[in-house]
Amino acid sequence: MAAIIRTASGAIAVEEIAGQAKIRTASGRLDLGTVGDEADVQSASGDVRIGVAASGGKVSTASGDIELGRVGKPTRVHTASGDVRLGEVLAGASVESVSGDQRIERASTGDYLLRAVSGDIVVAVAPGSLVRFDAGSMSGNVASDIEVEPSRDAVGGPSDLPELLIQAKTVSGDISVVRAVN
Repeated sequence: MAAIIRTASGAIAVEEIAGQAKIRTASGRLDLGTVGDEADVQSASGDVRIGVAASGGKVSTASGDIELGRVGKPTRVHTASGDVRLGEVLAGASVESVSGDQRIERASTGDYLLRAVSGDIVVAVAPGSLVRFDAGSMSGNVASDIEVEPSRDAVGGPSDLPELLIQAKTVSGDISVVRAVN
């Protein structure tokens, strides 16, 4: 069962939506606890917070911060002006921002396509994950705390460890890949 919510102005707070959530708002904060299926959220102005999006989804806002606590499937996030914070991401994400920082607290597996015009990008990788990393910044630093190892194929064949591909680009901002804490 899907929940469809539309509002011109005002805060929206819902503790749990068992199925899909389709939400459109022009102005106001959106606070969702758990979405059992895919979350489809568009906001012109206002912060968006979703505790759990079990089936991932897409979230966009023209102006406002976006926070997703736990995401179970690939997710797309877009903001023109605002910070993006993703907690635990289990299957990859695509994040685009014009002005604002991006932070992924725990990337477990999947592909991560991260783009920013002005803002820092930080990805914390779950321990035990293999990482492929392609990053660039025109006027910022690129750094990784992950130790560089020879390709698994070169040292004994494929591995059954979770694997991540991180592609991160920013025009003006720093990019960091770090290990997530246990």
